[in-house]
Amino acid sequence: EGAKISSPQSTSEKKIPHNDNSSHRLWSMVGGEEISDGPDMFDQVIAAVDENAILSAGEDALIILSPYNTADIIAIRRTMARYGQTRTIIIVNSRIETLPRELDSAVLAYGILPLIARSKGNDAGNEAGLK
Repeated sequence: EGAKISSPQSTSEKKIPHNDNSSHRLWSMVGGEEISDGPDMFDQVIAAVDENAILSAGEDALIILSPYNTADIIAIRRTMARYGQTRTIIIVNSRIETLPRELDSAVLAYGILPLIARSKGNDAGNEAGLK
C-alpha cells in the first residue's frame, strides 16, 4: 500500500512570521528538520515543507537557492504543487541534473554554464592547467 499524501495546506492555516519593515524574508523549505536518506525521506520532506515553506498573502515570488539533492527535488515538487500556478518561482544556481516535470513549462531567463580554459601548453615556469 502506498504512502498517503495530504494536499498542501493553504496559507490561511499557518501563522507566518513576518517583519513589516523588511521587503523580503529568508527561510528554509524544510526548516531545521533532519531529513534521512532512507525510505522515509519522502514523507519527512513533505511534512517539513508543509510546515515551513509557506508564503504569506503579500509575497508574490519565491526564490529557491542552489537545490541539488533528492530532498530538494521533493521540496520543489511540493512547493510547485502549492504555488506553481499562483506565484513566481525563481530557481538560482540549480545543481539538479534532471529537473522535475513540474518545471517542464519553466522559462530559462538567464543562465551561465561553467567555463574552463586551459593554456596552450607549458610556458616557461607556468604549468598548463585551469586558469
